[in-house]
Amino acid sequence: MKAPDAQFPAGRFRLTASGEYVQDALAKMQPADPVHREYLQNSPRDDVSAPELHLLQFAAGGRVYPPADRWIKITERFRGQLLRLRAQQVWENPIARFDGLRPKQRGELHLLSGKYADGRPLPDHQHAYFILWPDEHGQPTRLVCLRNGEPFSDDEVEALLTAAEHSYSWQVGNPDWTLRLVPLPFGTAAPPGASRAEFATWISKTPFVPPGNRHRFRGNGRERVGELPREVLRKLIVKHGLPAPVRIEPLDAAGDVADTPESLAGWSEIGQWVSIHETRAERLARRDERTRALRPAYRFRIMFPGPVPGPICLGHSTDFGLGLFVPAAAPENK
Repeated sequence: MKAPDAQFPAGRFRLTASGEYVQDALAKMQPADPVHREYLQNSPRDDVSAPELHLLQFAAGGRVYPPADRWIKITERFRGQLLRLRAQQVWENPIARFDGLRPKQRGELHLLSGKYADGRPLPDHQHAYFILWPDEHGQPTRLVCLRNGEPFSDDEVEALLTAAEHSYSWQVGNPDWTLRLVPLPFGTAAPPGASRAEFATWISKTPFVPPGNRHRFRGNGRERVGELPREVLRKLIVKHGLPAPVRIEPLDAAGDVADTPESLAGWSEIGQWVSIHETRAERLARRDERTRALRPAYRFRIMFPGPVPGPICLGHSTDFGLGLFVPAAAPENK
């Protein structure tokens, strides 16, 4: 009898020969499946391990892929489900919800939520990113969950895999507009840009959105040249701890180098509108407006004086997949 593919932490999940994920000897087995039941009862429990997991990947599919401006709805809802599951794990309460936790309790999940108990964001991008990663055809065929600092714990891995059992809608009211997720083996190669590999030239994989609450205009109404999208990106690169780039080139919708606009009106001609992530307070403030949370976004090529490590995610809503840069010359994983 062929053994299951070993790809999950010992004693938690395994993939049976029939393609079913099981958590323990009897957890998810059907009574009509005695062969697999016998195998799991008699198989050793220490034949798989997942040391130092900083990256988990899921194949994404559905009848209709979401348009690029709606990808963030998938990553938002996936992270929301993950936080709910972690809240249930930590406090052993099957109806616990992250939003219902006390600030100190929410702070214990800071490596997933990205915020301390008092609401301050974590510095140095220590928390997890959730990115719908487009393939060579521009379709979001992979969900990448990565964390630069501390690796994912076994309990976090369990919650991530359980969250992937749900389908996620990118448009309310249409059951066809959902994505399903399938866990990829832990050994699956990371897509270019998701590791610490170093490259000198990086290019936008998902649109860059300048952060909000920036003062783009002077008191006399004139635009601040230093707050145009390219200059904002330059400032964020240095703030991110990377060397100042030797060149930043704006790209048009086709991915070709465009002339650098000298005004916001000019930038709007080569940009696009995308949905962004909002805090709960921001959503409530906009509830009566019945409008979508949209921001202008742009694409760039960044050339550094020498190779720099990834991953590089800059701008608004980076935790949910916007502002992702990848090596310009690296081939895409199939």
